[in-house]
Amino acid sequence: IVGFDIILTDDLKPMLLEVNANPSLRIDFDKENDTGKLVYQSSPIDEEIKKPLILETLKLALPKKKLNTLARHNQKEANDELLSQRLEKVAQRRIDERYERIKSARKHFDLKSN
Repeated sequence: IVGFDIILTDDLKPMLLEVNANPSLRIDFDKENDTGKLVYQSSPIDEEIKKPLILETLKLALPKKKLNTLARHNQKEANDELLSQRLEKVAQRRIDERYERIKSARKHFDLKSN
């Protein structure tokens, strides 16, 4: 996922400001309350944009069988937070598995080269 920051001119012409290689996928932000304490507040616009973006990205990255399993869980779960946590765990597990395969391949390669 790459993030594009775009601004619109007065005549609604889009102008690219920057490209973020590691965009924030948070759907909340820090806000100072009346007592001066920082609290996390959900951002409806971030939620509306980022949740579908993450789900579509996972569709590209995950095997269809796992997506079907997640979809069934989604229908059964009323709590979006639980679904988000599960998706994050599955995505993190996939990243960890790929990292371990890469690490193993590097280790194997180093053994062969000695």
